[in-house]
Amino acid sequence: MSNPKMSNPKMTPHIDRVRAGRITKPGARPPTTHKPPPASKPTKKFPVNALKKRIRDLERLLKNVDELAADVRVERERELAASRHELGHNQEQQRRGDMIKRYHMVRFFERQKATRAHKKALKALNATTDPAERARLGPLAKAAEIDLNYTMYYPLMLPYVSLYTDHGASSSKNGGADDVEKDKATEEGGNEAVPKRRGDVHVRGMIVEAMENDSLERLRDRGDVEEIQKRRGKAKAAATASKGASSKTGKDGRREGMEGEEVDEG
Repeated sequence: MSNPKMSNPKMTPHIDRVRAGRITKPGARPPTTHKPPPASKPTKKFPVNALKKRIRDLERLLKNVDELAADVRVERERELAASRHELGHNQEQQRRGDMIKRYHMVRFFERQKATRAHKKALKALNATTDPAERARLGPLAKAAEIDLNYTMYYPLMLPYVSLYTDHGASSSKNGGADDVEKDKATEEGGNEAVPKRRGDVHVRGMIVEAMENDSLERLRDRGDVEEIQKRRGKAKAAATASKGASSKTGKDGRREGMEGEEVDEG
C-alpha cells in the first residue's frame, strides 16, 4: 500500500524544496554553505627576504658550531655560496624591474620622438642625389639612428637619462605626452629644427660601440654598469682637475696683477 503523502501531487513540490535545502524542518540544522578557501598570496618571482634569513642562519651555524662533521660543513658552505649567488641575482632582477616600471613612460615617448626623427632624416637623405646635400644629411641621419638606439637599448639597470632637453614640467606630469603632441605639430608645420640632445654621453658612446659590434641587446639586458660608472668617474675627475687648474690660473693672474700695481705705485 502506497503512502498517501508521497502519492499526493500537491506535496511533491514541498518535499523537493525540503530536499533541496530551501525549507528546513523544525529543529533541524540549517544547511551549511561551503566557502571557497582563501586565495593564497602570490609568491614573489624573485624572493629576497627568505634568502637573507637562510644566509644569516647558515653563517651563524658555521661560525658558532665548531664540532660540525667535515662533510656537513662542506655541504653547508656550498649552500651558503649558492644562496649568496641567488640573492645577488634576485636583487639584480628586482632592481631591473623597478627601473623598467619607473622609466617606462619617458622611454616610450622618447622612442616615439626618435623614431619619427629617424624616419624624417632617412627620407630627406634618400630624396636627394646631390653629393653635397647627401654629405650634409648623412651625419644627421646617423645621429638620428644613434638617438633611436639610445632610447631602445639604454641599459635597463641604470636610471634613464632623458635624451631631449625640452622635456620640462609637462613631461614629469604626464610622461611626455605634451612633448609628443608638440613634436607632431612641429613636423606638420614643416619646421626642420633638430631636437636638442642631452642624454648620457658615456652611454651614448657605448651605444655607438655596440652598434659597431652588433651587441645592442646585450648592452640593454646586461649593460656593464661598472664600466659606465668608471667612465663617469674619469670624466668627473678630469672636469674637476680642469676646473681647479683654471681657478689656479685665475688666482695667479690676479696676484701678478696686484704685484704689478704695487710696483707701479712704488
